[in-house]
Amino acid sequence: MDSGRLLAESERLEDQRVRWLASHRGERAARAFAERTRAIYRSAVVRRSAPAGNPSFRLRLIGSYCYLKHYLSDARRLAE
Repeated sequence: MDSGRLLAESERLEDQRVRWLASHRGERAARAFAERTRAIYRSAVVRRSAPAGNPSFRLRLIGSYCYLKHYLSDARRLAE
């Protein structure tokens, strides 16, 4: 298992999803999606609930969570 590749791929896919939402439904919808999804991913990773118990899937969730956290912090900074 290539951890770095899994994390990078997860971040890339989340970026695509957020960009698609922002362009088709607006920035507000993209931020709302990111807030909800980040909370769900964090909860799954912390509780190790299925399927987050699987090591490779867990890494993917962590990569996605990190991307969403970064995206939201950037969005807040730009809104100020």
